[in-house]
Amino acid sequence: MNKHFNKLDDITINSGDFEGHIDSSRSKINFIQEIMQIYNIKNIAEIGFNGGHSTAIFLQNLKTENVLSSFDLCSYKYSNDAVFYIKKKFSNNFNIIREDSTVSVPKYKDGSFDLTLIDGGHY
Repeated sequence: MNKHFNKLDDITINSGDFEGHIDSSRSKINFIQEIMQIYNIKNIAEIGFNGGHSTAIFLQNLKTENVLSSFDLCSYKYSNDAVFYIKKKFSNNFNIIREDSTVSVPKYKDGSFDLTLIDGGHY
């Protein structure tokens, strides 16, 4: 996991527009990893991609046939590079929906997701 965090940190810090991320909370990382091991989670919705750190944790723990869809405006300087990195490492398991989450998320209210992480919002 550290190799992904290190690469994503390089992307975000070098942009000059860096924010904090989940790596500052080991208990949150452990919680996500436990959930992924205990439950049969196939499809994840993540509201808020930012620099992709939480995304990397989920994808690292997903089975190869499962998918994480992230909803984000990708408006930070580093967002596109972070998306590119995640797609390169987890191409078959990752979708990015670059849209206001208050508009895009309601389109998926059909039960498409087994788990939803709300780590942001757009309005």
